[in-house]
Amino acid sequence: MNETTISRLKCGSIIAAVSVALSMLFWWTLWAGGGLVGGDVYSYYLPQKQFYADRLAAGEIPLWNNLTGLGYPLVGESQTGVFYPLNLVLYSKFGVNTAYNISHILHYVLAFVFTWLMARRYGVTRIGSAFAAAIYVYSWFPSRTCWEWAIIGGSYLPLAVYCVESYFQTHRQRYLILLSATIALQCLAGHFNLCFITLLFTTGLSLLRPVWGTHQHATSSGGLRPACVVVLFLLLGLGFASVQLVPSLELKSLSQRQTAGQHHNLLFGFLPPQYWSQLTGWYWDEHDGPRLWCALTTQRDALLAGRAAPTNQIEAQLYCGVAPLLLALAAGWHGLLSRNRLLMFWSGTAGVALLYTGGLFVDGLAWLPGFSYFQGPGRFGILVALAVGVLTGTTWDRLAAGRSRNTTLWVDVALYCGLIHAVWLILDTLDTVAVAGIPNPLRLGPLSLNETVLVVATMVVLVCLVPATAWAWTDRTRKVPSGLGTWSLSARCAALVLVLILDLWPISRLVTYSPMVAQPPIVDLPHSPLRQAFQDFPQPVRCYGPGGNFLNVFGVSSLPVYLTFGPASYTDPRYAAPIDAAGQPGEFNEQRRRWLAQMGATHVLTETPNPDREHMELVWQGIDPVFNRAMNRGVQSLYLYRLRHTLGRVAWFVDSDQPQEPHPLTAEFVEFRANQQSIQLELPSAAQAVFTELAYPGWQVTVDQRPTEHTPNGVFRSVALSAGHHRVNWKYRPSSVYWGAAASGFCLLALGLGYGIRSRRGLRHLQHKDGTQ
Repeated sequence: MNETTISRLKCGSIIAAVSVALSMLFWWTLWAGGGLVGGDVYSYYLPQKQFYADRLAAGEIPLWNNLTGLGYPLVGESQTGVFYPLNLVLYSKFGVNTAYNISHILHYVLAFVFTWLMARRYGVTRIGSAFAAAIYVYSWFPSRTCWEWAIIGGSYLPLAVYCVESYFQTHRQRYLILLSATIALQCLAGHFNLCFITLLFTTGLSLLRPVWGTHQHATSSGGLRPACVVVLFLLLGLGFASVQLVPSLELKSLSQRQTAGQHHNLLFGFLPPQYWSQLTGWYWDEHDGPRLWCALTTQRDALLAGRAAPTNQIEAQLYCGVAPLLLALAAGWHGLLSRNRLLMFWSGTAGVALLYTGGLFVDGLAWLPGFSYFQGPGRFGILVALAVGVLTGTTWDRLAAGRSRNTTLWVDVALYCGLIHAVWLILDTLDTVAVAGIPNPLRLGPLSLNETVLVVATMVVLVCLVPATAWAWTDRTRKVPSGLGTWSLSARCAALVLVLILDLWPISRLVTYSPMVAQPPIVDLPHSPLRQAFQDFPQPVRCYGPGGNFLNVFGVSSLPVYLTFGPASYTDPRYAAPIDAAGQPGEFNEQRRRWLAQMGATHVLTETPNPDREHMELVWQGIDPVFNRAMNRGVQSLYLYRLRHTLGRVAWFVDSDQPQEPHPLTAEFVEFRANQQSIQLELPSAAQAVFTELAYPGWQVTVDQRPTEHTPNGVFRSVALSAGHHRVNWKYRPSSVYWGAAASGFCLLALGLGYGIRSRRGLRHLQHKDGTQ
C-alpha cells in the first residue's frame, strides 16, 4: 500500500474509533446489555420486532401481522422494515432486545461516519468535520430514541448528500449507484418521512449545485445535465425499493391518511414559532418568563395549550447547543459578507427548514405529493441540525487557519457562552432533582453527573480556554492572533469537545420519552406467567388491555389498535373502541361488552378487579415481571379474564334472506401463521362463516382445497359454506408485494445492463484509441 492509502486507513480508523466512543458515552447502558423503555418502544416497535423475530425463527418472512387488532399489512405499514437487510440479519441471529440495541448503536456510528465524509467532501478539515458530525448526530437524534425510524432514516441523509456532491466534483458513476442504494436502503428501513426530506433536499441541492460549481466555488459545473442525472438515480433508488413502496402506496389508498382530516392532521408535530428560541437554550413562558428549554420541568402543557394542532416536547425539540449555534451564525455572517455561495446555501437551508418546522407552509403545500401525506413539520429540524454542523465545522477551519481576529472572538465567545449554559442547565437539573426527591437522570452506567464532576469538568475547560484566550488577545505583535500556535488551537479544541458534551449529553437524558434501564423487561419474557396463561388457552387469543400493541409480545392479538398508519377500518366509528366524554376507555358497560364480542375478543386484561362474573371469568391474577416493568406498574396486581359471550375468532350466520345474529362457532385452528391460517370446522347447516380478521386485498381462500370466492362482512373476512365438515385455508398473497418485487428486480436488471453497456463502450473506445496510436 502507498502512503496515501495508509494515511486514509489511519484517518478512517480514528474516525471510526471516535464515533464508537461517542456512542458508548451516550448509550453505554445499551452497550452493556440494557434497553430502552417508555414512549413507543414497548407499545409499538418491540411488539413488531418480537413478532418479526418469531416469524423469522419459524422460517417465514411475514407479510401480514395477525396480532395487532384484526391484523394489518406488515410490509405496507413499513416500520417493521421486513426487507431491510440489517433487520433480516439481526432479528434472525440475536434476541429482540440485543438486535434492537445493535441496530440503534450501529446507526449512530454510521450517521457519524457518513456526516464526517459529507463534510470532508465540502472541503471541511478532518477536525472540523468531526465537530460537524457530532453536532448533527448528537443534537437532533438522542431525544427521539422513542422512534426507531429517526436514527435509522437520519443516518442515510448525509450519505445521500455526500454521493450527490461527490458526483458533481468527480462525475464518477459509482457515486450515482451508491446514491440509488442509499435511497433504497432508507426506504426499506421503513417510515418514509426522513426519506422524503432526503429526496427533497438532494433534489434541491442538485438543481442549485451548478450555481457555485465545485467546492472551490467556481462558476459552473456542466449546467443542468448532471442535476438531471442525479434526479434520475434518485428515482432509480425508489425503484429498487419498490418491493416496500408499492405495498405502502396500496395501504395509503386504504388508510386514514388518504386525505387530511380528523385522523390525519398535517400540522401534527409542529414546532410553535415562539419556541424557536429554544435554539438559544431558553424559551419564554407566559407565566414564569424565561425558562431553560431542557430543564427537567418540561414545557408539555405550554406546548399543548391553545394550539392549532397537537405537538409535544419531542416533536418540538430543536437544540444544537449554544456554542455550535454561535459558530454557525459566524459562518453565515462571513458567507454573507464574502458572498460565499456554499455558506449562503447552508445558511439558507437552515433558515428555510426552520421556517417549515413552525408549520407556516403546511397548508400552502398540502396539494403536493408527499406534503399531503407526511405529518410532523417539526421533523424538518433535521436539516437545521445538519446545516449548523457544517457551518460550525467551517468556522473551526477559519480559526485553525488563523484567518482573522473576528473568528477568534466568535469562537471564544461561543465557548464561554456554551460553558455557562451547560453549567446552568446541569445545576438547575440537580437542584430540581434534590427538591423533588427523584433519582438523578444524569447518569452514565453506575456513575452520576453531580456538582463535583461538574466543577472538575468546568475547571478543565477553563484551564484549556483561559490561557489561550488571554495570550491571543494580549499578543499585539501579530496582526492575526496565533496565540501559542498549535497549543492554543489544541486547547480550544479540547474546550469545544468538553463544552459540547456538557451541553448535549444532559439533554439526551432530560428531553426523552424513552429512558434507558439496565434490565430491560423483555428479557424476562420466557419467564412471564401472563404469557403462560395466554398459552394455556386452546385457541388464538385476542385480548383487550392497556399499553397500545404491547400484548403482542406475549404472542396474542391485542385491542384496541395503535397504528399511526393503518387500514381506515380502524378509524371507522362502527368498529372503533368506545370512549367516554373525556376520550378515555371508561368502564366496562354494555356498549363495551358488545364491541368486544363483535371484534372477537376472547380475554380482557385489567389493572383493577371486575365484579362482572356473568360476562367474565377470572383465569389469572398476579404480577407479571414483563408487563409491570414495561408499563411502570410497580407491584400492582393484574387480572386476566376470559369473556363468556363472544364470537371468538370464527362465527357464522344462518344462510337466510333475513338479517341474522352471528353465532359463535367452535373451530380447530390447524395452522395460524402470519401469511396463512387453516381452520377445521363443523356447520349444522349452510351458513356464512365469518372470520374476525381484517378483510384486505391479497387474502385468498380455499375450502376443502378448492379456490372459493369470498366477500367481506363489514370489516371481516367471510365465506359461504355448506353444512358439514370443512377445512378453510386463508393465504395472504398480496399482488402489491409481487408487483413491487418485480419492479425492484427490473430496476436492478436495468442498472446492470446499463452499466455493462457503458463499460463495454468504454473498453471499445480504449481499444480503438490504442489501435489509432
